[in-house]
Amino acid sequence: MIRFVSVILLWLAGLGAATQFAKIAIPFALVEQSFQDAGSGVGWLLSVTSLAGAILGIVIGGIIGRLGERRTLITAIVLGALVSYWQTYEISFYVMLFSRFVEGVSHLAISVASPVLIVQIASSRWRSIAMALWSTFFGITFALVAWIVFPIFADGQLNQLFMFHAGYMLVIALLIGLFVPQSPVSEP
Repeated sequence: MIRFVSVILLWLAGLGAATQFAKIAIPFALVEQSFQDAGSGVGWLLSVTSLAGAILGIVIGGIIGRLGERRTLITAIVLGALVSYWQTYEISFYVMLFSRFVEGVSHLAISVASPVLIVQIASSRWRSIAMALWSTFFGITFALVAWIVFPIFADGQLNQLFMFHAGYMLVIALLIGLFVPQSPVSEP
């Protein structure tokens, strides 16, 4: 049972990571209104998160190797929560751009550590199903944010959406800390 709960929590961490993209992509018209002075550069608020992954992809592997998957994951989720909370304030475009780069680091660490933990935790019988579940995190997140989450916060207040995301990430970090094993041991 603990394996099942752990896999679901790791998948939920993936939903939080994908929301780091969805919270900008889905309400993009509101983002453009919030940063009108940035002009066409506002698109960088979505792209710079991926740029962090492209630049730091190899580095994060070394960090995970040193700190361990679980510790890196919890740290990355908390970092993502803190960045989302920071974004609730009225910050300038360039500060927001920097925060999105930092958010990209968080996203990268979550996206690398979570599936590694899933492979370690899931029994060999269920591993392929667990990884298939993991592969759905981006699509399901965008659907949930578009159909359910964004309409709740569609009154033009991006900071409410960012605050919701920060709270979600903190809850997931806490649950992973409580339920995901410290040193998962997979079957040979």
